[in-house]
Amino acid sequence: MNAHDRLGAQERFHAAYREAVTFESYWAFFVSLHLHRRTRSAHRVGDNLTTLGVLAALARRSRPLGVTFLVLGQGLAIASHFIWEKTPPVDFVRVSRHPLWFMRADLTRAALQASGRFDREVDRFLDELPLRLPDRTTSKVRGQHGMVA
Repeated sequence: MNAHDRLGAQERFHAAYREAVTFESYWAFFVSLHLHRRTRSAHRVGDNLTTLGVLAALARRSRPLGVTFLVLGQGLAIASHFIWEKTPPVDFVRVSRHPLWFMRADLTRAALQASGRFDREVDRFLDELPLRLPDRTTSKVRGQHGMVA
């Protein structure tokens, strides 16, 4: 599956979840924005940079240090969406429509990643993807995201 087909499959899924009405449907949309292994790795590095930077800033009582690490860490995570997921900017607007759900989903993602369980959540999502996509392109989507088909 080429990049255009992959984006088409993701877009068909996203179309069903753009206007999430429950956290569960929002979570499915959120997970769909983190399918590529490199995106998840960038988030892990970004989370660690942010955490260490904020802790160092608190220890040194240096607000600029905390802001710098926050921008670096979260900037890396956001950039990964454009680089590997090819997430259109409009998806960031959709995510921000539910700020409390976003915070809950992002903290859940970080906790699942820290415990090594977020990859399983992505696999679970991809296993259910054929039920959500009419052309059943799951194995092709898996292959495009650095996972075993």
